[in-house]
Amino acid sequence: MTVSHFYCIVQEEIKMTNGHKLNMRKEAKKDMMVKFGKKIVKFRVPILILSILLLIPSALGYLHTRINYDVLTYLPDNIETMKGQDILVNDFGTGAFSMFIVDGNGR
Repeated sequence: MTVSHFYCIVQEEIKMTNGHKLNMRKEAKKDMMVKFGKKIVKFRVPILILSILLLIPSALGYLHTRINYDVLTYLPDNIETMKGQDILVNDFGTGAFSMFIVDGNGR
């Protein structure tokens, strides 16, 4: 057996070992996902109860949140934007913030 032949055998062994390690990692990930899925199925009722309990405060927060579409109420009165808003209201009867309702059926 020559040195180059021995070197080729060693290289093949290293390749096989690395490939085996990759397969082991893939199998470990697969096993981990299967275990995770089994735990979810096993504890499905507590997970459902926890989800509903967490849904209650989020629904209360949603229902009690007031939405203000007029951004100008947050600005101070002495800036140029508010002065321009006041001029628009005095001259045209409406400012930069207007609501329009459109009926699409009337042609």
